[in-house]
Amino acid sequence: MLKLIKEKPMSGYELIKKMSEMTENTFIPSKGVIYPFLDDMRKNGYLRVKSRGKRGKVVYEVSKKAEEIINSFSLSSDFLKKYEKVILLHFSLFKTPEEREVMEKCFRMAYLSTGLVKEKKEAVLNLLNKCLKSLEGVDNK
Repeated sequence: MLKLIKEKPMSGYELIKKMSEMTENTFIPSKGVIYPFLDDMRKNGYLRVKSRGKRGKVVYEVSKKAEEIINSFSLSSDFLKKYEKVILLHFSLFKTPEEREVMEKCFRMAYLSTGLVKEKKEAVLNLLNKCLKSLEGVDNK
């Protein structure tokens, strides 16, 4: 998301539209995911408010801090290019609102865990591994 905002400063609404277009509407992030994300990124110094519109529209741009991070993740963009079709296929598997909510919560957990110290990240990974093991054992019939 930061990379998209780096390419063109945009509002939360524009970001939702752009992400939807990029995934051919197979992944439409909710306002409940995007706006808290933008607010957290602003509070943590990764985004700045470029402008505010009359009706409350806020346009964000990336900070120098975010640019440094974006530039350090060239491997991630290579990964995304290489596996774009696989990623889009997985997004398209989430058809119901409940499935999309699960996916959004997973993305939110991943985002929130990025700022954790090593010990906390390990605790989060242990918890996620326990959840995965219990889900793998569930009979879905």
